[in-house]
Order: sequence, then C-alpha cells, then structure tokens
Amino acid sequence: MRIRPAVLAAVAALCSAAVPLGAQTAPAAGADEAAVRAVIAQLFDGMRARDSAMVAGAFAPGTRLVSSGTRKGTLTIDPISAEEFAGVVAKATGPRWDERITGTTVQFDGSLAAVWAPYEFWLGEKFSHCGVDAFHLAKLPEGWKIIALSDTQRREGCGQGK
Repeated sequence: MRIRPAVLAAVAALCSAAVPLGAQTAPAAGADEAAVRAVIAQLFDGMRARDSAMVAGAFAPGTRLVSSGTRKGTLTIDPISAEEFAGVVAKATGPRWDERITGTTVQFDGSLAAVWAPYEFWLGEKFSHCGVDAFHLAKLPEGWKIIALSDTQRREGCGQGK
C-alpha cells in the first residue's frame, strides 16, 4: 500500500499539533507551576498570620469555597464565599491555623490549572483533621488566582505528620 504524500503530511501535522492535556513547553510550565504554588502558599501563609488581605488576594472575585465532610454520620456540604472566608480568618482566635500540604499534583491546560493537594490541618500543635484540597486557578491579567476551592475533611485515615 502506498501512502500519498499529502495524507502523510496531514497526519504528521495533526500529530505534531496534538498536545496531551496538561502539557506545556517546559519554561512556561515551570514558571506557571511556581506561580500557582505561590498563590496557594499565599493562602495558607495568610491563614497562619490571620491576614484577611493576604487570604483575599489569593482569590479571584466571586470565588466560592466548598467543604465536604461527615458529621454525626451525615454528609455535609458547606459553601462559603472567598470574602466570607477571609473575614472568618481575620476573626479567628485561639491556636494558629496551620494547613500543611502533604503532596500536590498540578495540571495545566492553557490558562487553567488544577491542583490536587492532600493536607493535614493543625490548630497550633494539635492535629485537627485531614483531607484533600482541590483548587482550580485561572491565569488572569494580574496573575494566577484561585477561582474555585473544594475540600474534604475527615479525622480517620490521616498520616498526622508522617
């Protein structure tokens, strides 16, 4: 069987244009990943410092946060706006909130990033709960911002500092 040059050229062009989900050129991916991680670090640093401006600055306007967990055997879904959350952080009293990421997976497609981040949450030196944070970020004119954040919360099956 003989392959026509035009067909071969078309297939080669399609194959070279096909980019797997999450693939970017190395320099852009490295810079974007560092910027995405910096926004997430800003959020957690702001929580530890109880700095509502730092927390709010990590989010795009209109962002919603949704927590999911089981309380007394019942699944709960608790939504809150980023603005409300920043206010809660500012009013927190007692031990410092310390959310510790134990690993991350970052994926990109153009100006959208998704981050899967298992975590442990500590109140001062006392373990509180663990779960997974699922972030969506968008590359806006002012830089990467969190546009959605969902998390799970549980007390069982946690590594607790391991």
